[in-house]
Amino acid sequence: MSQHIRPALRTHRGCYTEPRRLHPDDLARLLRPQPVKVHREKEWVPSIEYELIARHMHPDVREAYVAKSKAWFDAHPPPPARTPREPITVDQEALAALITKYGSAAPLAEYRKAGYSEEAVKRVRAKRQWYDDHSDELQAEIDRRWPGSATPKPKKVIKAVKKKMP
Repeated sequence: MSQHIRPALRTHRGCYTEPRRLHPDDLARLLRPQPVKVHREKEWVPSIEYELIARHMHPDVREAYVAKSKAWFDAHPPPPARTPREPITVDQEALAALITKYGSAAPLAEYRKAGYSEEAVKRVRAKRQWYDDHSDELQAEIDRRWPGSATPKPKKVIKAVKKKMP
C-alpha cells in the first residue's frame, strides 16, 4: 500500500510567491556603506615548551627556533605577581543584621561598626551619590522601556451575582 504524500508549495525559490518588499528602514540598513575590516596579522608567540618542541625538529632549524624563542621571551618578560588581597575583616552577622534592619539605605556609620574600611565606605558613598545624581535618567529609561508601569491600573471589581433558585 503506497502512502499519499501531500505536495508542498515550493516557496523557497519564489515560484508561487511575489518578491518580498523591504521596509525603508531595512533597505537603508542593507545599503549603508560597510566599514572595511582590517585583518591584522597575529604576532608570533612561541610555546612555553619550546625546548621540548625543538628536540623533535630537524637539526638545521632547531638552533634558529630556540634562538628566536629565547629572544621573544627576553623581550616579553612575565608580568609581576599580584599582591594578595588583605583578608576580609567584616563581621558577617553584624552586616546581615544591618541589612535586615535598614535594607540598602543603612547609615555609613553602621558600615564602619560592621568592619568596613574607610576605602570601602567611600565606595558605598560614591555609589549612592551616583544613583542620587542619575535617578531621573534611570527612571526615564525605565518608563521608556516599560511604559505605563509607573501608574498602577485600577483593579476590576467583580460583582457577586446571586442566582435565583427555582
